Amino acid sequence: MHALASAARVLLNVGDVFDYGLDGSFDTIDVLESKDSRNGIRRLFRPARCPISFQLKSSTKWRYDGDDVLWSIAGQDYDKLVSAGTAVVPVYLILLCLPKEEAAWTSFSEAELLLKHCCYYMSVTGVPLRQTDTSKQLRIPRANLLNAVSLKSMLDAQRVRIQQLEG
Repeated sequence: MHALASAARVLLNVGDVFDYGLDGSFDTIDVLESKDSRNGIRRLFRPARCPISFQLKSSTKWRYDGDDVLWSIAGQDYDKLVSAGTAVVPVYLILLCLPKEEAAWTSFSEAELLLKHCCYYMSVTGVPLRQTDTSKQLRIPRANLLNAVSLKSMLDAQRVRIQQLEG
């Protein structure tokens, strides 16, 4: 997440020990420019305060089904996600789809630091599960590949949503 936030030039806040179902948030960084006393440009960087929150999961137990990634989430984790989002701050599930073999997850060398496979994201909405349901199968569109461009797009949409709520 740190490498992704850096590539997208956005602020990453990682949750505390007690995350209550959320691992962190992303926010756009606004750049305010003004002239200083010598007519030079002074830049002030600050969070836009239009965050999106996320829950990060990783798994080897996923599979492709056409244009989707299928993955089962534990019932209690699903319930936390569907109850965590608000009209102001949406919550996204970010799933790191790992190769089956642990030895293939990463590669470290002088030439590269590589994490294998990729992350997909989705907004999880709905109602909590019945108490008898221990898991929920999610269908995540493969088009929801998480990268710097898609993260910036999510944050841009969040800024528009906040502006609309403010009127």
